[in-house]
Amino acid sequence: MTIPPLYVDVHVLQSVPPSNLNRDDSGTPKQATFGGAKRARVSSQAWKRATRTHYATGVAKSDQATRTKKIRELLTDRLRPIEG
Repeated sequence: MTIPPLYVDVHVLQSVPPSNLNRDDSGTPKQATFGGAKRARVSSQAWKRATRTHYATGVAKSDQATRTKKIRELLTDRLRPIEG
């Protein structure tokens, strides 16, 4: 019996002090009103990258996903030795 690979989906909620973590296209710090006050807004893209890079520091390379547009070449290189 083959066990399917484990898939983990991580959702992160994080409070941050006022800072310019992200800026919009005009260079202005991103803001959002939350709880009746203006707060620094961090894009989901920035959080996802920070989460990915932090997670990668504690996980073996062989257990990490590969994010690439060159998957065909990577798979070909890995499978070629099996062909004999």
